[in-house]
Amino acid sequence: MALELSAEWTVWGIHRPPSSKIIDYEKDLIKIAGFDSVQSFWNTYAFLKPPSTLPVVTDYQLFRSGVRPVWEDPENIKGGKWILRLKKGIVDQLWEDLVLAIVGGTLVDNVADVCGAVVSIRAAEDIISVWIRREDSELVNTVRDEIYKALDQSPATLEMQYKSNSAFTLAGLTGLGGAIGFLKKGSKASLFGGLLTAASFAGSGYMMKENMDYGFEAGLAASALLTASSIGRARAKALPRALTALGLTSGAYYAYKIKQFQDGF
Repeated sequence: MALELSAEWTVWGIHRPPSSKIIDYEKDLIKIAGFDSVQSFWNTYAFLKPPSTLPVVTDYQLFRSGVRPVWEDPENIKGGKWILRLKKGIVDQLWEDLVLAIVGGTLVDNVADVCGAVVSIRAAEDIISVWIRREDSELVNTVRDEIYKALDQSPATLEMQYKSNSAFTLAGLTGLGGAIGFLKKGSKASLFGGLLTAASFAGSGYMMKENMDYGFEAGLAASALLTASSIGRARAKALPRALTALGLTSGAYYAYKIKQFQDGF
């Protein structure tokens, strides 16, 4: 009799030659296998090549079944991810230990709070990320601590960074706000401002997604742009008032995140 896991999981993969660029990330994803029991997990895991043997610019994604390994998925869009940047040569054991903790349900009390994990093989380093469903501070900190425990590491031996998916959500909201202003009043200024601000948030989100420096700072700048472009009309109209509140709230959030990283989280 099969010993069932607390959730069903799917393994995905994606690869691109280092000299090329992925145009449609989700379209290029390959579903490798799924499992929902201890036996089927080990059958799947034994089939997979160790991450260190994969070609450069190849990813494995392990996600709860029904959750796509992209930030746009409803389960991912309100959350974020813990990122571990690793020197070459140590990824296999850390990935295995982390996968066992995730599949075994030991990272969190509610397995649904962990969406999945990704291991990315690159030329100069390897990267592991753990995706969580929501940005509750207690959950974020708990997952961080449990990752350290599962990997038998500490902040002194393994540095982790937290990245948020919120910038993409803000990009969608501000773009929508600009479109509504244009459709209701024919305001090209609203449309232009909304699209510009949306592009700014999307840019900061891309920086965070690709683990670039200053992603949160870019999000703070986009928040300032949103606030500045809408505050002048906030007293008279509901939509600018809502956008101003959104800009102030997101600005406070990104400022808080910047301070967290400066203080070592």
